[in-house]
Amino acid sequence: MDYEASGSLVSGDFTVGKRGGRTAYVRGAGSIPGPDAGSARVAFRLDRVAFFDLWVGQITVTDRASGVQTVAPYLGVPSVNGSTVSGTAFSLQVLSGPPFLAQVRVAWAVTDAG
Repeated sequence: MDYEASGSLVSGDFTVGKRGGRTAYVRGAGSIPGPDAGSARVAFRLDRVAFFDLWVGQITVTDRASGVQTVAPYLGVPSVNGSTVSGTAFSLQVLSGPPFLAQVRVAWAVTDAG
């Protein structure tokens, strides 16, 4: 199954926050237009670990019209460019038939417009 949703928020709010002058977290939830005339609900809770560039957290994507519901844990070093943070997370989604599980790649980017 291929799925892609991107765009500006139609509801909700995200924050790209700083600590000690460095981009340190992404938090929030909101909806963006989905590909099947639905709405994709996306939630982020990502934090930079202390003094490392390593980030931990999770991204949740739900789009009922497209049959997508996944929680992708994140452990990695995202790209930080000004107020934009981006990366890739992976999760598994349960399927109704064989092979019963599918790997889900969640490529994400959040820009705080201020």
